[in-house]
Amino acid sequence: MKKSISIFIIFSLPVFFCFSCGTDVANKTSIDSSSHQAGVPDEGKVLYLEKCSLCHGENGDLGSMGAANLVTSKINSAAVLAIIRDGKNGMRSFAPDFKVEQLNAVAKYAEQLRR
Repeated sequence: MKKSISIFIIFSLPVFFCFSCGTDVANKTSIDSSSHQAGVPDEGKVLYLEKCSLCHGENGDLGSMGAANLVTSKINSAAVLAIIRDGKNGMRSFAPDFKVEQLNAVAKYAEQLRR
């Protein structure tokens, strides 16, 4: 019995510490009003952080797995929308996941990442 309790404690303590010291995931996808830019759709930011930031990064400059740097991108609005909708190179199409309004919102947000 004591051995079972000891084993339980040994394995449950790391789990407890992981959950108690975890990051605030809610802030990753919530809207931060201090960083909100005028005219940028909030839905675009939320969807970008949820679906795009893994490869492009939160600021658009990560470039993981060959993703384009959105900060230095020079393509026009129609091309941004077309790439999100249809995909390009290693990036898949997001048309099945998003409504037209959502595609437009993500495209507008991605353009706002340019410097």
